[in-house]
Amino acid sequence: MNLLSWDATPVNVNGGSTNTVNVGPGPMNVVVDPTTNNIYVTNNGGDTLSVIQPQTPTTLAVTTVPVGFEPVGVAINPLNDEILVANSGSGTVSVLSGSNYQTLATIKTGGEPTGISVDAASNTAYVNDAMNNDVIAINLATNAPSATTIPVGTAPFGSSFFLSPASPAIPSLLIVTNSGSNYISVINPATGQVTCTIVVP
Repeated sequence: MNLLSWDATPVNVNGGSTNTVNVGPGPMNVVVDPTTNNIYVTNNGGDTLSVIQPQTPTTLAVTTVPVGFEPVGVAINPLNDEILVANSGSGTVSVLSGSNYQTLATIKTGGEPTGISVDAASNTAYVNDAMNNDVIAINLATNAPSATTIPVGTAPFGSSFFLSPASPAIPSLLIVTNSGSNYISVINPATGQVTCTIVVP
């Protein structure tokens, strides 16, 4: 673990100075844990995950954690205090402990896993497979991928959950970006079906 000091002057988004943090080669995706304020960055060129932890208002701790080959997506499972990393080059998902960053499990998905999102309500992870153009659901209680996948567009990459601010009765929806198509896929996790596609001009 390397301690990194930085200038804690508030960032001025209207043109003020910012701060940089060195991570691994080929940083690909980032997620912030709202509970701990830790920042997780996948390093596609280094087969690692960088963990950036605030220590004091002026100090960050940066830890490098090995994962699978060519990691892309990263997500947090708040139910189990775990970090999940989609490794595109090894066709796996690494499950890491949120407390000590040790590998708890390596889930074989096959294909080319890219984006990953977690539905905490159902304790399920959804992994985009850019090789087979589908989404794989993983039961995080058992770490077992579903035998049935959800077909989407070409080369799905990013994903995120939409939670309706208007009504909790409206189901959460998984939004998937298809990097090889000109549309996004909207999935209802409760049914495992694509409810609609939205063309992106």
